[in-house]
Amino acid sequence: MTRPEILYFADAPDFDLELIDHRTLDGRIQELAYRPTLHP
Repeated sequence: MTRPEILYFADAPDFDLELIDHRTLDGRIQELAYRPTLHP
C-alpha cells in the first residue's frame, strides 16, 4: 500500500493511549484527554 498516510506514519513509534480524563460539555459533546505511553 502506498497511501500517503501509511507512508507518513511508517517510521513513527507505536504508542498506547491511556484515558486520563473525560467530561461532557453540553450534553452531547465529550472531551477526552489521553496520555500517550511508548508501546514496548
